[in-house]
Amino acid sequence: MKQTLKAEHHASKLGKATRNPDQWFTLLETVVACLQIDYGEVIDDDELLDHILANLPCEYESIVQRLEAELNSGNVVDIEDVKHKKICKNKNIKEDQDEAEEEQALVAKGG
Repeated sequence: MKQTLKAEHHASKLGKATRNPDQWFTLLETVVACLQIDYGEVIDDDELLDHILANLPCEYESIVQRLEAELNSGNVVDIEDVKHKKICKNKNIKEDQDEAEEEQALVAKGG
């Protein structure tokens, strides 16, 4: 079971930019908590943050670059900062997708 949880953690990616980032964070946090509670395996915030930044889709590249720049300059970046920025970006991606779908529907109707 421990190896399964570790594998699940390492393989976990947000995938599509339109996927709800809250669900992904919840999954990661659950796996990390299970590893710690059940097996004493600690994944600290820095490791979790590195995993999150490395496993975001390309649509989040600007956020990743900004957060990495903050980290490299010695600023403290925590998981809540990443969640907030990612959720805002996800909202913008969904709004852009909705607009594109509306435009396609208008074109299909000939209007």
